[in-house]
Amino acid sequence: MEAGRGTAGTHGAARTRGALVVVQCALAILLLAGAGLLLRSLGALRGMETGYRTANVPTMRVNASYTRYPQGPQLRQFYDQLLERVRVLPGVTNAAATTNLFLSNTPSSGTFTLEDRPPFPPSEQIEATIDTASPGFFEAIQVRLVHGRFLDAHDWENAPRAAVINETFANRYWPNQDPVGKHFVFGNSKPGPNESWITIVGVIGDMRRRGLHQGPRLEVFFPSGQNAARNMQLLIAGSGPPFALVPAVRAEIRALDQSAPVTEISTVEAEIGESLTVRRFQALLLSLFSVLAVLLAAVGIFGLMAQLVVRRTPEIGVRMALGATPQEVLKMVLRQGVLLAAVGAAAGLCGAFVVGRVLKSLLFGVSGRSHQLRGRNRRNDSRGIAGLWAACVASRPRGPNGGAAQRRIASDSSKDYSRLTAERRLIRFRRAEGRSVAPWRQGRSDLVECRSRERPSFTIGDYASSEKRPASKEPIFSTGKHGLAFLSAVVC
Repeated sequence: MEAGRGTAGTHGAARTRGALVVVQCALAILLLAGAGLLLRSLGALRGMETGYRTANVPTMRVNASYTRYPQGPQLRQFYDQLLERVRVLPGVTNAAATTNLFLSNTPSSGTFTLEDRPPFPPSEQIEATIDTASPGFFEAIQVRLVHGRFLDAHDWENAPRAAVINETFANRYWPNQDPVGKHFVFGNSKPGPNESWITIVGVIGDMRRRGLHQGPRLEVFFPSGQNAARNMQLLIAGSGPPFALVPAVRAEIRALDQSAPVTEISTVEAEIGESLTVRRFQALLLSLFSVLAVLLAAVGIFGLMAQLVVRRTPEIGVRMALGATPQEVLKMVLRQGVLLAAVGAAAGLCGAFVVGRVLKSLLFGVSGRSHQLRGRNRRNDSRGIAGLWAACVASRPRGPNGGAAQRRIASDSSKDYSRLTAERRLIRFRRAEGRSVAPWRQGRSDLVECRSRERPSFTIGDYASSEKRPASKEPIFSTGKHGLAFLSAVVC
C-alpha cells in the first residue's frame, strides 16, 4: 500500500508537470500570436502613405516678437522676408511656413455654414480644422492637387477671401463634384453685413496629420496673406542631411529678429516616428515576452523529457531486450513530447482568436483574426495539425510486416512493470533457441510479439542476476543520459 501510494503520488506529479508544460506552450503560442499581430500592424503603419513629403525636411517653430512685429502686416512681412532668405541658402530647394503641420488632440477648429445649403442643425454640425499656410507650402511638401490651385502670392489681404480644403471635406459635401468656386463661412449662420463668404480655390489630397494610425479630418487652409499668425512652423525642403541646414536657417532668423525664439527643431520623419513610439514599445515588449515564453516552454519540455527518460530507463532496457529497436524507443519518447506541445499549441491557437479581439484597438491594417488564418492558409494549418497527429500515431512501433501496431509493454509510465515476469523473458529465450512459443501465448493477450530477427541471446538467469545487462549493438544512450530529452525538446 505504501508503494502504491508512492507510485500514485509520482504519477500525479508527472501529470502536473505535463499540464504545466502544456500551459507554457499555450502561453508561448498566445504571446507569439499577439506579437505577430502588433508587428504586422506596425509594418502596415510604416508603409502607410502620408500624403506629403517626409524625407529630408527639417522643421522648427518660430515665434515672432511682439515688440518688432505687433500687427498682421508686420507679421506677414517678417515671414515673407524669412522665407525669401531661406530659399536662397545652399542645399535648400524650397521653404514654407504653416501654423501646424501635425495636429494635436485639440486643434484650432470651428463649425461652418455652406452657401448652397441651410445652416446645419446642432446634431449635424461638424468642426473643421483651421490652419494658415504660406504661398508655396503645398508645393514644398509635395501635396497632391485634386482640383483648382494652391494658395499663392495673389491671396492677399485686399483680395477675395480664399481657402483650400482637403479631399475628405470635398467628398463629404460635394461628392462627385468639383467644389472649386463654392462658398462657405465659419459659424452657424450666414455671413453678416461686415462679413463675406470664403471661396474654395483648391482641393488637396488628404494628409495624415494626426499620426499614421488616424484618418484625416475636415481641413481648411487659409493663406498667410489674409490670416497672419505669429507662431509658425517653418519647413525646409533640402537635398542633403536635414540638420545640416539648421545653423544657417537660425542665423537668418536672428538677422531679422534676435529676440524670436526658435524651438522644436526636428524633422518631419522624426515627428512621424514619434507618433509610432507607443506602438513600437508595445510590439517590442510583447515580442520579448513571447521569446521568453518559447524558451521557458522548451526548457519545460526538456526537463520533463529528461525526468521521464531517467525514470523509464529500466523499461527502455526491457523493451530493447525484448526486441525494440533504438528508433522505436526514440519515437516513443518523442511522441510524448510532441503530444504535449501539440496540445499546448492547439490551446494557444484557440486563445489567439481571443487575443486578436483584445488587441483590436491596437491594430491597424491587420484583422484581429490575422490573414494567416484565412482561405488557403487556414486549410494548410489544418493539414499541418492533421499531419502532426498522423505522425504521432504513425510513430507507434509496428510489426515487421507493417501490420497493426504491436501490443504495448507498459507504455504508460503509470503501469506496474512487475508484470514483466519470467514468462515474457522466457518467450525471448525460446525464440532464441528456435523453440515454439505458442503454448506461452495462448490466452495471454498481454504478451508482446517480439521481433523475429536475431538478437544476442542470453539466459534468464543472466538477465536477472547480472547487474550489467548485455550491450546492444545499437546503444541508445551513446550520447548521454539526456540525449533523448534534448532531442525531444528541439523537435517540439
